Order: sequence, then structure tokens, then C-alpha cells
Amino acid sequence: MSDMFSPIRIKQVEIKNRIVLPPMVCLHWSDDSGEATARHVAHYEAIARGGCGLIIIEACSVSESARLLDPQLGIWADAQIEGLRQITEACHRHGAKVLIQLCHALAVNTKALRTQSFVLLSVRFLFF
Repeated sequence: MSDMFSPIRIKQVEIKNRIVLPPMVCLHWSDDSGEATARHVAHYEAIARGGCGLIIIEACSVSESARLLDPQLGIWADAQIEGLRQITEACHRHGAKVLIQLCHALAVNTKALRTQSFVLLSVRFLFF
């Protein structure tokens, strides 16, 4: 049990403990723009303030046309960077590291499936 509260190193990144928040989609907190809201920032900051060492931000769509639902966080447009930066900075203030879960819901988005071709990409996890 004591290991749970001890730091752990993953490559060059030290995480303050082994408490991890898995990605959980908070649909309808965003609008069709895919931008993070003050509610997102407050939610993730509260979790970091509670002592979580690693927070994985919910499924962020990499394409506007391949979202799970329209009000899903996105990472396909420059306008979305600011909200994600605010989440990251809020978590860092409390010592938490942040990852982002990338999402491409082409297989469940039938409109996108009919209108787009797609390529599978190898994605590397990045710490922010």
C-alpha cells in the first residue's frame, strides 16, 4: 500500500505517486467547437488538487468529422489549444502530470465513414 503514494519514474518523467485518473468522457461540457470550458478546467484541477499523480484527459477527437458526438473535446484546431493549456497548467499547479487520450471515432461515426477515407497512424504517448 505504501508504494501507491511513492513517486514513480516513466522514462524521463517522474510522477509524484501512482494514483492515475483514467480518461472519462464528459460529453456535453463542450459545444460543437470542441473547445475546453471553464467546467473542464475546474473538474481536472479539483482532481489534481485531491492528490492524483497522473491525469489522462478524456477522449479528444483528432478530427471534427470523426467525433463520438458533436459536444466532444477536440484537438484538431488551433482554437482548442488554449483550453487544453489551461487544463494542463491547472493540473501542474498541484503537481500532477497530464496525458491526453486521442480519439478518432470513424468506426462509430457513420456519416464520417461514408464521406472519408482513413489511414491508421501509430501514436506515441506524450507527457505534457
